[in-house]
Amino acid sequence: MLEVTEGMELAKLLTSCIPDLMTFTRIAGSAKDMGSLLSQTLDLIRRTFRSDSTIIWLMGQNNRITDPLDLNIQRHLIPQYTNYYYRLNPLDPVNMGSFRGCAISMDQVLPFHEFQKTEYYNDFIKQQKIRHQMVVYIRLNGKLTSVICTHRITNRRFIEEDLALGDIVSSHMSAAFDRVQIIKEVEKRRSFFQMILDSTDVGLAALDLKRKVLFMNRKAVTICEGIRRDAISEIGRHTPESVIPPPVLSDCQRMEEWLKKDQDASLESSPVRERVMLISPFEKCLFRSRIVDKGINDYDYPLFLITMEIIPLHPRISDHAIKNDCNLTNRETEIVSYVVRGYRNAEIAERLFISEGTVKNHLSNIFEKANVKNRTGLIHRVLCL
Repeated sequence: MLEVTEGMELAKLLTSCIPDLMTFTRIAGSAKDMGSLLSQTLDLIRRTFRSDSTIIWLMGQNNRITDPLDLNIQRHLIPQYTNYYYRLNPLDPVNMGSFRGCAISMDQVLPFHEFQKTEYYNDFIKQQKIRHQMVVYIRLNGKLTSVICTHRITNRRFIEEDLALGDIVSSHMSAAFDRVQIIKEVEKRRSFFQMILDSTDVGLAALDLKRKVLFMNRKAVTICEGIRRDAISEIGRHTPESVIPPPVLSDCQRMEEWLKKDQDASLESSPVRERVMLISPFEKCLFRSRIVDKGINDYDYPLFLITMEIIPLHPRISDHAIKNDCNLTNRETEIVSYVVRGYRNAEIAERLFISEGTVKNHLSNIFEKANVKNRTGLIHRVLCL
């Protein structure tokens, strides 16, 4: 909704523009990405300015057009403008010099009878039947980030009310750009931390006090799949018992009972439950469950945090010995270590960022070098080293 504090500009607006402008401000106030912001507001901006054609672009290097989005513009003219005619346009950011305003019309820069004498008008504008144009500049932290150029083919000039509209549009678009930029930064950081969580050798899972699974990193999913012996799809579609091993959920229940019994106790002193479970004939996992205070998580209530650490059942196995004994490459040695720990081909492929077919080819070479026929023979050979 429009702020009442914009009263002076709002008083100048034509009544017919207000519904479109209100819709524009609502979209600009809720947009989460640049593409949807520009595409959803383009026609609203054209209608708000009562224009015949409009183009919005982002500013690239040297203030050149990037990602133009247009309405009723002849698309073949955009490369012509980008390659040459921008040099002749008095309203182009490159030529505006020290202008720091938000909106300006051609009539403010050059009278129309003078404009008609220019190469820009006769060779570029005239063929589009444009009579008047207005430009709105969108700045973020003092830097020009986007330009809206809107045109009329009639002899109706852009006047004071239109420039006031331009100021309002520029203000809302600038705020929207700022918010979209913040969202992008947050998403980037979230992806970075998610990558860290997925790359660690420790499984991590977070549950609410009803033991609903809120988060699991890739390692935790792999460990729990190893115990369940089938794949876990979307976490939210499973019951907690079908994702987290039931004995671990029992540990969480006992901690919850402790919390209810002694509500004044500090969560820092809450007990940590530990449990070791077998994942495969060659690996077991240490599960540690604890309660995390709401003060250090993004929720309004405590959470259960479960960490999962793999413990090899055969710590004496040496990758160096395997490699030398069978004359394996570094990649083949990696694959053997995963085979010994009970990983399937698809799981090995995921961890080494290769295809499952490549894993099978490597295994074929490994079997031949180790003089065995299958995985069981390979594991027996390794355990005997």
